[in-house]
Order: sequence, then C-alpha cells, then structure tokens
Amino acid sequence: PYNIYLHDTNERGLFKLFQRLRSSGCVRIEHPLEFAAYLLQGSSWDINKLEATVANNKGPGVQQQWVKVAPQMQLPVYM
Repeated sequence: PYNIYLHDTNERGLFKLFQRLRSSGCVRIEHPLEFAAYLLQGSSWDINKLEATVANNKGPGVQQQWVKVAPQMQLPVYM
C-alpha cells in the first residue's frame, strides 16, 4: 500500500555521506540496474535486458518510453 520511489542520482558524492536525507521523499540507490535485476529474478528481465532498455532510451532526439515491470518478489524496506 506504500509508494516508495527508488532512484539513482547524478550527484554521486551523496552516496559517500553518512546522512543521506537530501531527497524529496525518495530513496536514492547506488546501483539501480543491479537492484532491479535482483528484484526481477525469475522474470524475463536480466541485467543485460535492463542495460539495453536504458541505453535505448538515452540520447538526443530519443523519445523516452516508460516500461512497467512487476517484481517477482516483495522486499521489505526499512528506513
């Protein structure tokens, strides 16, 4: 029932801080594709497919596409 948004950041130095409460209610994760691959174990999505999907959605003139994928497992989040 909770919407927990996990995302990467372009401010890489923030991962070195002990206190990382600088986001707007979101949780920054350092290795988002590896984390997604872990959550999607048992599905057709692996790290290679995730990397290819991200690569195909970058660049000048590229129309970004949203891909919704349901994780195969539930993962508790402790804050």
